[in-house]
Amino acid sequence: MNILLDTHILLWAMLDSSSLSAKAREIILQNYHLLHYSVVSVWEIAIKHKLHPENLLSSGQDVVNLCHEANLRSLPLKSEHIVAFENLSRNDDAPSHKDPFDQILISQAIAEKMIFVTHDKTLRYYSDVNIQLV
Repeated sequence: MNILLDTHILLWAMLDSSSLSAKAREIILQNYHLLHYSVVSVWEIAIKHKLHPENLLSSGQDVVNLCHEANLRSLPLKSEHIVAFENLSRNDDAPSHKDPFDQILISQAIAEKMIFVTHDKTLRYYSDVNIQLV
C-alpha cells in the first residue's frame, strides 16, 4: 500500500519521538507499505524552522536527509494535486479547517490514491480521502 505521512507523523517518525503512537509505528514498520513524504511537508518544516528554530530544531534539509536514510519516497507537487485541491470538499457538519499545508497534503493523497496517515482528527471530515488516524 502507498502511504503518505502527514508532516507531524513524518517528524515524529524521523526523530523517533515518543509522540508517535504504537499504531503509527506499526504502519511505518510494515514492510509491504511504500512510505512517502511530500515536498510540501519539507516546505512546511522549513518555514516553521526558519521562523522559530527554537521550537522546531530540525530544518527541512535535516528531514530530507533523514527521509533519504530511511528510504522514504519523495512525492513532488504536481498539477494533478492542485486540481484535486480545487475539488476538495468537507462534510457539511465539519468544523472549520483552513490549514493550506494539510489541504494540499490531502489533495496529494487523493490524487495519488494513497492512504494519508495523520494524528489530526479534524482531517477526517474531508471527502474522498482514505485517512488513517493514528
